[in-house]
Amino acid sequence: MKKFKFKLESVKRLRESEEKKKLDDYAKAMQRRHGQEQKIEKLQRDLAQSEDDIMARRRSIFSAADLHADRNATLAIRMQLETAQKDLEEALGEEDNHRAAFLGAKSNREIIDRLELKQREAFENDMRKIEEQEIEDVVVPRYSKSEHNSLFQ
Repeated sequence: MKKFKFKLESVKRLRESEEKKKLDDYAKAMQRRHGQEQKIEKLQRDLAQSEDDIMARRRSIFSAADLHADRNATLAIRMQLETAQKDLEEALGEEDNHRAAFLGAKSNREIIDRLELKQREAFENDMRKIEEQEIEDVVVPRYSKSEHNSLFQ
């Protein structure tokens, strides 16, 4: 029996490598988004800590210079937080784009897989028919010959 050979094997390998690359890109985008989320959480903790420190100093005696420095520090953290939130939005958009690209590549690979499966099934059916025909070609003449001989005796 002949061995099945998929004629589009090179296309299949290309689609698989594209899918793997898109998956890697998607994973990197997810990591970037996760990093931005962690950065925002840290900045929010820093801002809360800074505001708590300011409130604690206000309860005690403090100078106007300290108040100005505290406001500048809080303002800097808020600006960093705002920038980080914009970066997070960009990371989310990038992640969505990479997810869509990955799903498209996966779909393309699955199309080739289904085509290969159909061709393999057709090949196996053809081989089974050929084998059945070969068996029939061997059995039928023998049966016919023995039946023919029994009629003449």
